[in-house]
Amino acid sequence: MRRLPLLLALAGVCAGAAAAAPRDGLPGEPEVRAALANRCGRPAPEIRTVQCQGYEEEPTEFTCRFEQRGADGRWTRSSLTMAIDGDHWIDIGGRDCQDTNTNTSE
Repeated sequence: MRRLPLLLALAGVCAGAAAAAPRDGLPGEPEVRAALANRCGRPAPEIRTVQCQGYEEEPTEFTCRFEQRGADGRWTRSSLTMAIDGDHWIDIGGRDCQDTNTNTSE
């Protein structure tokens, strides 16, 4: 009987992580947009062609490459390192919120 509250708490944590995890095991556009928005506290830029790769040694961390539309309308290549933190995605790569175009342009 004493274990029941602990089991219920663990079930809640697992359910939250499952809700945040992408269906195929790798993040996609919705998860990258969420990480970008959570990092800077504002809507994420328009992005496309998202490709993410995970790490065996860190199963909750991913590096994602994508293109994002800049204020001038041009698409630029970018990337970020992100992770599942509780029930949401965060950017753990230290991107500067002012610097939205971190890599080479198209």
